[in-house]
Amino acid sequence: MTSSRKPDLFPPKADWDRAPWNRWSFQHVREIVPTVEVWRGNGPVRALPRNEQNLDGLRIAGIDSGSTTLATFLEQTYTDIRTAERELHLEASDPLEAIRSLVAFTWRYYVAHPEFLALLNSENMHRAGHLKRSRKIRQMNSPLIEVLADVLVRGEQSGELRPGIDPMQLYISIAGLAYFYLSNNHTLAAIFGRELMTPAAHAARLEHMCAVVVGYVAAPVAPAAAPRRASIRLSPDNAIRRQR
Repeated sequence: MTSSRKPDLFPPKADWDRAPWNRWSFQHVREIVPTVEVWRGNGPVRALPRNEQNLDGLRIAGIDSGSTTLATFLEQTYTDIRTAERELHLEASDPLEAIRSLVAFTWRYYVAHPEFLALLNSENMHRAGHLKRSRKIRQMNSPLIEVLADVLVRGEQSGELRPGIDPMQLYISIAGLAYFYLSNNHTLAAIFGRELMTPAAHAARLEHMCAVVVGYVAAPVAPAAAPRRASIRLSPDNAIRRQR
């Protein structure tokens, strides 16, 4: 149930649409910003005309000041992140260090490239219509999963990593830990009342991500065997004998 009672403090102009003022503000917009009533006219309500068009050929601004299509722009964007991932040389690193490197890279890349997250959001809203038609993007993702699978196999063989980890699920989990935090930082900050985008908050988030992922993939350490205690019993002749 929403409240129409005016808040004790009038919402600040810059934050009228944020908690804790937004519940009242959205019901009293005309008291905060200039508004005007627009007459809808006479007659029955009718549906607006539709003029749907295929946007695959729509030209947009490209990376190098030129123009390109949305599909090509998506392919270029995925090429950038996959190329940067290859520079990690995960295949040459110790398994645990390789996974830590991938976690740190994913986080830092997402922080440095908010436009990549915006593209992901947009493409998901369109049910990955452009990605599904791109054979190139699927081909780019396969080598990454293969390299990660090799890291997991090497780690399992060396005893560093636990067995049975799905490389695709692991990558999705790593990406999700970064993506959810950054894509929802405004709502999370409002809900929890904490600033989430400061350098200190970023460092704490990365440390947490590494701990979560490494804690999952690392082979469990067997508990040290408890020392055996000697037991004492009395023999029929009351002589003390030790049993081990």
